[in-house]
Amino acid sequence: MHFSSLLGRHGRATQSLSFWLLTVSTAAAAQTPHTDRLTQAHSATFSGPSCATLPDDVLEDNDTCGTAVPLALGLHPNLHVKDSDHDYYSITIPSQSLLDIHFPTGSGDIWMTGFQPCFVQVTGTSSTGFSLANPNAFPHTILFQVRPRNAACADYSLDLTATPDACLSVSDDGFEDFDDCSNPMPLAPGSYANLVVRNEDPDFFAITVGPGERLRCQETSDSFHASYQLWDAGCANSLGSDPAFVETTNTGTQAQTVILEVSQTFAGIPSCSTYAFDLIVEPSPCLAIPDDTLEPNDSCEGPTPVQDGTLLGLQVSAWSPDFYRTCVPAGEWLNVAATFAHAQGDIDVYLFDASDSLCGSILPGADLAKGTSNNDNETLAWFNGTGAALDVVLLVALDRPQAQPCNSYDLTISGAADCVGALITPYCSPMDSNSTGFPTLLVANHGHPAQSGLRLQAILGPPGEFAYFLVGTGASEPGLSIGAGRLCLRTAPPNEIGRFNVNGTPWNSLGQFDGQGIFQNLSGTSIWGSGFDVPTSLPLSGTPTIQLGETWYFQLWHREAQGSSNFSNAVAVRF
Repeated sequence: MHFSSLLGRHGRATQSLSFWLLTVSTAAAAQTPHTDRLTQAHSATFSGPSCATLPDDVLEDNDTCGTAVPLALGLHPNLHVKDSDHDYYSITIPSQSLLDIHFPTGSGDIWMTGFQPCFVQVTGTSSTGFSLANPNAFPHTILFQVRPRNAACADYSLDLTATPDACLSVSDDGFEDFDDCSNPMPLAPGSYANLVVRNEDPDFFAITVGPGERLRCQETSDSFHASYQLWDAGCANSLGSDPAFVETTNTGTQAQTVILEVSQTFAGIPSCSTYAFDLIVEPSPCLAIPDDTLEPNDSCEGPTPVQDGTLLGLQVSAWSPDFYRTCVPAGEWLNVAATFAHAQGDIDVYLFDASDSLCGSILPGADLAKGTSNNDNETLAWFNGTGAALDVVLLVALDRPQAQPCNSYDLTISGAADCVGALITPYCSPMDSNSTGFPTLLVANHGHPAQSGLRLQAILGPPGEFAYFLVGTGASEPGLSIGAGRLCLRTAPPNEIGRFNVNGTPWNSLGQFDGQGIFQNLSGTSIWGSGFDVPTSLPLSGTPTIQLGETWYFQLWHREAQGSSNFSNAVAVRF
């Protein structure tokens, strides 16, 4: 049996039933079910004579599941229920129809719950009524229990009506049967009309998106409640969903297959939607625009350091948010202004505590301040009343793509300072591409509880290849060409380079890139499993320990396909 619920019209619960058996339990005795979770707003509380003086209604004795009274369609007035004497009814939903159970005005304060069979609950509990859909080609009978809600007894009425399913006369479209992700219908760009999607019968389409191309699906008509969702080729990862418009951009170097799923949002009556959409595959207007010079700064672990001033001509896209890091002295205000045209994409700004584990999350309450209007430009202001200087991270993100999924902006900051504390500066960015076609990205975050407080992570690496981190006393840019990449740690005397690959010590960072290109630690030196917690002491001559005010330089080496080697970008960290 399949059962799904949703909010129906007039706020009542709408249910969709798919039953294979037409049986109603006839247990000889019934017992009071457990207390149901109350999820609906209650109706007016019953008030009247003492329950002991009120007679039972004419449908008694229907006090157990086994003595449920059948109710026909129509109005059933003058019913009475006691807390010690619940009422049970069996109601038949016609085939391919919507049954509406309504409690007319004046009904007492009651709860109603559906069961199939006895005391196997298949609906919510409502004090306002139900809409129950039976999309099957046969009628179905369901049991209902009525009991008082906030009183010892209640008078009430039930009004039952049924509406035929208009989809009985609607034929399937010519694309059936493509009802699961493993068997999608290939589609080329174009306009598609007179499509039909039914309850429990979604439609799946496969679209090829070339490198640097954008896929857009725009609904042009919908008779009921069709909804759209994009998936990757295996339907393991969602690329976005919406009732009328979805889009995705292939930022890779190879063609990708994208799955479009169309489903019936509300599993009620009518049991189908006829719909149409335009499918557009075009060169992405954003990938032709080069990243700004402050990239890569796409995560809270690798923000670009900034100070007071204005940065012009910055770029942000739906797949590449921008993160900036600065410091706010105690008792001072930080003011941020992002200037942009809203019509090209709605940009929002958020401010976070750099050491907070929720840094970068737009969950309610995770940020210190934010600007999220739907107009041109955004501003935020935050006063540091913590009593100490605080490192903060600013997120600039595209909220609602408009004409294109990217936008340009200018960023003005005032109130920032060069406070004492870790300052992370990426360099040699971007590194030369690895075998995936992307450069391996090293990101760093300070303020974690383990070891020195510095955590290193690497993403976009070649899956399955081994890697470990390096530390140096100086920086080299653009670096020394080695293998397929560049070593960006200075080798000229008196500089030194240390390797975090010493087995059995905190100096071992040996790991491997997983299938998503994320560096996973194999040495037990990361409390998170991925990345590496940098120890306080370093694998250099004299075993130096990291001191406040010092700057150290870090980079990742990794094996490359066909036995070559490569590197990530590097970071300079001032502790």
